[in-house]
Amino acid sequence: MEQLVITIRPSTEHDGMLRVADAMQQVIDFLRIFDEAERAIASPDEAFEWRLESASTNSPFTVVARAEPRHAGADVTAHVRKVKERVSSGITDLIQKRALPSWMTTDAVDAVDAVFKRSLNGIVTTEIQIAANDTISIDRINAEAGVEAIAGIRAVVLDLDLPERTAVGELIGVMCGVGNYGRKPAIRIFTDLYKWISCTLPPHLVEQFGDTHKLKEVWEGKTLAVEGDLIYAKGGKLSRLEARNIRVVFDAPLIELSDVVDPDFTAGLDPVEYLQKFHEGELA
Repeated sequence: MEQLVITIRPSTEHDGMLRVADAMQQVIDFLRIFDEAERAIASPDEAFEWRLESASTNSPFTVVARAEPRHAGADVTAHVRKVKERVSSGITDLIQKRALPSWMTTDAVDAVDAVFKRSLNGIVTTEIQIAANDTISIDRINAEAGVEAIAGIRAVVLDLDLPERTAVGELIGVMCGVGNYGRKPAIRIFTDLYKWISCTLPPHLVEQFGDTHKLKEVWEGKTLAVEGDLIYAKGGKLSRLEARNIRVVFDAPLIELSDVVDPDFTAGLDPVEYLQKFHEGELA
């Protein structure tokens, strides 16, 4: 059973009630971050949610959350581990490289920023054990680096003086996921400009798309053109596309190895012997 063990060591500068409130909000924000990462992967058959298993208000404040599948009996182990790895590497890249992970929405950035700032005022350390040999650790030093990184990213990307807006357009990208976005059926495509984008589907496209396409096309890398309403969040970042129409742009036929292999190519010679003779000029 996959779980998270969150350990929070609060500062002694505040009274006990405030420390507990800070610690609980720290846990809530971290679970929001994990939820955003899980939503980005979009694997409906392996969907899960975090359930509180235990909590101790003794110092250090410790919470154990368990990943529970939304579909009874589903094995979500691999999916949960993928989400954990995505959060761990994403926060590391944010702190060390000042790079915004592609899955990190504005809501996720706000949650991470709150975690960092709380670690500078009231909380000494926050540790999330995601595996036996992998722990996310937030202390004052990397919290300061994280706050500076987010401020820099917001100045360039997120906090431009642009309001929320909607535009009609089309995105072309490789289909890489099928699932839900905000409780609506959705697919995810990877584009050169925007990277991963979720495209919500209206009922008529769910019926059409579901009937004419197989889920294995996700793994075949089918290129799609998705037309609809481009929804831009405040600051100018494209958050999603509400699809009106979908068409296949590139659909290369699968080629079997047996169709292109020439068994007589080496004229019966062993491959090593053939290459040796070829390099020595004995073969035309």
